[in-house]
Amino acid sequence: MILSSRIVLYWISLEYEKLQQQLTTLQQQEKDNIDTFIAKAQEILIRNGIEARIELRMRKPYSVWRKMQTKCCDFHHVDGKHYIRIIYKANDLQEEKKTCLHIYTVLSDHFKERPCSVVNYINAPKENGYQSFHVKLLNMQGNWEEIHISSERMIRNNRLGCTAERTEANVKTWLEKFKYVLKDIAYHTNEMDYMDGVTASFYYDKIIVLPTKITSKKEAN
Repeated sequence: MILSSRIVLYWISLEYEKLQQQLTTLQQQEKDNIDTFIAKAQEILIRNGIEARIELRMRKPYSVWRKMQTKCCDFHHVDGKHYIRIIYKANDLQEEKKTCLHIYTVLSDHFKERPCSVVNYINAPKENGYQSFHVKLLNMQGNWEEIHISSERMIRNNRLGCTAERTEANVKTWLEKFKYVLKDIAYHTNEMDYMDGVTASFYYDKIIVLPTKITSKKEAN
């Protein structure tokens, strides 16, 4: 049983390292195209008086692996292996929404928008409190770029969850959501898929599997 568990861990570590290497190679291959798109988007924002920073975010190996399992395909046929995040400052919630829509408008006026690609997690946050505005825009090479538009507050809260503003009410609200989601997942999934449902609902793509070195009996002796 112990040997079997070690074999599984070893296989997982190999898969993780393989995916990590593939993502690194892909980032290097697409660097020029992504840099060109980011530079153009930054130019458009500056021209419209919008102060924001733009950064590339590669998906974690675990997130890519989940997509491969869900869609029954290999690494090369998985879309959305990276996304571009636009982060801006806002003094209050009203300015936050106004600036977000302004960014979306000026960018979609220049870059073609993929039909039905808008997902507004600002007005309708995820159960875990995640907020952002997602849209896919066509880059100069004819590929769709996934764009996440988020304020500094959203980024902070997405990272820290209910601890971002440590009040008793916030913690209680999050715990109530946690219990509700656990019950809902338990009702709609079987025992084998239960933890996958939990991690997908609460941790988005933040699960990281660390490589594990397997030591044989000969090495141990």
